[in-house]
Amino acid sequence: MAAKAQEIIATDLPFVLTCVWGPEVGYQTKYWVGWPSAENPYAYGEQGEPGFLNVLIHLKPAKVLVPTPTPAVTAVTPELNRTLLALLNATQSLNVQVSTMSAKISELGASIASLSSAIATLEVIVIIVLLLEVYLIIAIRRRQATSH
Repeated sequence: MAAKAQEIIATDLPFVLTCVWGPEVGYQTKYWVGWPSAENPYAYGEQGEPGFLNVLIHLKPAKVLVPTPTPAVTAVTPELNRTLLALLNATQSLNVQVSTMSAKISELGASIASLSSAIATLEVIVIIVLLLEVYLIIAIRRRQATSH
């Protein structure tokens, strides 16, 4: 029963001193390996003594840290260079075409504004002409009515 309790404590705690200044010590190996054990019984001092530094020298991470690989650099081949140059030229051409169309649309907007103004002026002139025609018709009929 005591062995099972010691095993549970040893797997969950980084360092458990099972007796005060005694030689029996349990170590957790979840994060660090290389602790003194029955399979690896090297000489060491108790925790707190200068000889315990020998234990720290033997410790290594439990998991090997794998460095992330550096991304591969893609070499610019002549074919890739030609393709990129063609894309650049096509993009510049499209830029010029869009700028030209934008200028033409602005000109068209100005033309529409001036036409709208001219149409409004013509509508006013037509209304004035119609009013004059009505006035003339009324004036002519009055004259005819007074002359009879």
